[in-house]
Amino acid sequence: MESPQISDALRHLTLLQLPGELLELVVNTVYQNGRERALCVIPLSCTCQVLRRTCMRLLFGTRRIRLRDGHVDDFSRQFLKLMLDPMSNVAGHILHLNVEDSTRAFDLYSKAVSRGCGDSVTDLTRSVCIELIRKALSVMTNLQTVRYVQPLNSLRCVLPDELS
Repeated sequence: MESPQISDALRHLTLLQLPGELLELVVNTVYQNGRERALCVIPLSCTCQVLRRTCMRLLFGTRRIRLRDGHVDDFSRQFLKLMLDPMSNVAGHILHLNVEDSTRAFDLYSKAVSRGCGDSVTDLTRSVCIELIRKALSVMTNLQTVRYVQPLNSLRCVLPDELS
């Protein structure tokens, strides 16, 4: 049972006067009740700076960038542009970055060999994409983890025959 002094004190608090941990729980609850759709939290993020910071951590805390056939997909390209825009301040909210590269190393190698040159067009485009991601990493001030994922079949040209 709560003491009357505590309940009276809580009764007179507004949402913005709550401690940051409680405010984050409120925003997380809104997000989860909205079936984890960003559209449920975006209006809340537009109300004030305190709620914007809390919502931005939720919306941009974990991001994924996809490379397909040596190219960044459209959504990832737009997101990288947003991160590199000095006015957006999105990069400072990213805690975890997942880079998914579906370009198979064997395909890159075989294209280069078939053209009789060391660098294929796909490989060149992929290296440009990786360089863009490197630039974005430099502005992610709160970044904690980076995961680089490639499909297992891309390792078949590297692994010994016993393992593939």
